[in-house]
Amino acid sequence: MERRTELEIDRNENLVNEYKGTLFEYLVASKLSKNFSLESSFVESLTDDLKEMLYFYERSIRAVDSELVDALPFLAQKVVESIEKNIKQIKKIKKIYWVGKSKVGLNLEANGLLNEKMINLAEADLLIDVDTDIDTDIDTDSDTSRDSNFGLIPISIKLSKANSFVNTKNGGVQSFISKYFAYERAPFFQSVLNSKIEECYNNLGEGLYSLANLKFNGEFDRRWIECGYSELPGELPANMRILVLEYYSQIISLIFQNCLYFYNEDRMLFFRSLYPLLGLGNNSITQIICFHGKDSVSKKRYALKGLHLISYNELLKQHDKIIIGEHKKGQSSFEIIHPDFTLQIRVKPMNKFTARAAKVNCSVKYKS
Repeated sequence: MERRTELEIDRNENLVNEYKGTLFEYLVASKLSKNFSLESSFVESLTDDLKEMLYFYERSIRAVDSELVDALPFLAQKVVESIEKNIKQIKKIKKIYWVGKSKVGLNLEANGLLNEKMINLAEADLLIDVDTDIDTDIDTDSDTSRDSNFGLIPISIKLSKANSFVNTKNGGVQSFISKYFAYERAPFFQSVLNSKIEECYNNLGEGLYSLANLKFNGEFDRRWIECGYSELPGELPANMRILVLEYYSQIISLIFQNCLYFYNEDRMLFFRSLYPLLGLGNNSITQIICFHGKDSVSKKRYALKGLHLISYNELLKQHDKIIIGEHKKGQSSFEIIHPDFTLQIRVKPMNKFTARAAKVNCSVKYKS
């Protein structure tokens, strides 16, 4: 059997995650529509291409993991029940938009309705239009009434294995600090960081080329491949892999030092800067994470393990309780710890370590 490369494995896992995530969003939207007698209008909103894509995704996942496909409807139903129970504005729904997927979702973005009502779709999977003319017992101070028109409720849906980190944000390392940390000195820190990353990259190239008995000319050129060396860290000889891992450790150490500075300068501003990294950059969004795992009795691999519903203001109440964990030498990540979650910030290659660009991956693990 031909051995799959590290990149091929990552791509296959990413595809499965993309497919199951899309199917899960669809099932939640579909079941919620059915509960409010909106199923026909929701189905009509799906383009033929989208329907074909959903069929393809289902067949593809079923071919490798039929148990996962069979479990998705039940897990989606539990998310729907959580939405109906915990978001009290949802008493009567006028329309459900599958953001960026269905025709109505695309039209909603195109026709300016969002700008008119000042609704931010960032990070939303569903947008629920509720009837605000009826008595919905809406608390005008609640988290989900922050927009000028609280009849539109954005919801983010995630499906994750229990006790694992959920990916929430990927960003380029060369703009990470200036983009997400709203401090006056952030652009300067980003500039300094980029200069040091360039220096670290050149040191990495010189070190690896020296081990390969080659001269480094500022880029990983075709000679690297022609000599039989991989562009994936896991496929390098041990003495070379150490240099690559040290390179990423150096970058994350620089980001860690910047975060410590911001944390000590203004704790509240630092906490607010974390929201986009948590998948909560939209301050009116409600995020629902469905956790699955193996049941010790039934032996089902995708049993429901819990639902986590969180919103912007709920997290803000404990902003003063966050701490930054230490960065250990040689590691490519560090953690920011909150009573409700752990945010992991990690530096990874975009695809191949030979490219100058690297990415910052943010993932969250919520405490039960």
